[in-house]
Amino acid sequence: MIPVHAAIDWCDAIVIGTPIHMFSPSAQTKLFLERLYALVPSDEEGERHAIRGKRLAVALAYGGTDPFSSGAMNAYGIFRDVASFFGMTFVGVVYGAAMQGGEIIENEAVLAEAVELGRRLCE
Repeated sequence: MIPVHAAIDWCDAIVIGTPIHMFSPSAQTKLFLERLYALVPSDEEGERHAIRGKRLAVALAYGGTDPFSSGAMNAYGIFRDVASFFGMTFVGVVYGAAMQGGEIIENEAVLAEAVELGRRLCE
């Protein structure tokens, strides 16, 4: 198994998928984002910044029918701000409503958006 920080150092892009819990990303996702702070360099000359320049794409699933009242838009803002803080390129987000596991696969519009997001991520 590759430690997360080593994997991030190696990759060109990060894709994060999370359900929306209590109007924000899941606790596990927020913990992951907080751990990224260890990749921010000090002010020492020549120190490498392992996360700057990486590309970020996000997939969100929420209950209900409205991305605003569900908290999906709050999460969108969190990811956009995290990308800006770390000097990442925020490629975009895809989101959709689902109440049961696997239900999102039936939403053809969301799947098409996910394919487009993947295409933009690889440009």
